[in-house]
Amino acid sequence: MALSSLHLPSTASTLHRKNQSNSTKAKIYKMIRRLIQKSWQSRSISILSQLWNGPQVTAGGVEAERRLQNLLQRAFPAAKDIQVADISGGCGAMYEIFVEAPEFKGLSVVKQHRLVNEALREEIKEMHGLRISTTVAK
Repeated sequence: MALSSLHLPSTASTLHRKNQSNSTKAKIYKMIRRLIQKSWQSRSISILSQLWNGPQVTAGGVEAERRLQNLLQRAFPAAKDIQVADISGGCGAMYEIFVEAPEFKGLSVVKQHRLVNEALREEIKEMHGLRISTTVAK
């Protein structure tokens, strides 16, 4: 009797640890499953949206990047560096732009960004978002 009563608590604690471990695993599994489902749902919606909107969506990718870069080069002919990247996965909804130009000398960052916005005024109408970084060329 004494052996079984001594052995029982250790068995109970082992079972308790296993239950905690299984409970933790179950929580992690549920959390991962929810994340995957949400990711899948948002991707499905994005794909359906792209299929539905078709040609109405602004063309993205390398072509659009080049077009934006050319517009910026015309607006800032003395620019040392102009970089344009489609950060929307190629659909043309979001761009990251960097311009290093002497034309920005003496201007606040807000005014520098306004100049970039003005150079891309028509294209911005078709975009969802734009990240702009500017610096004065030395």
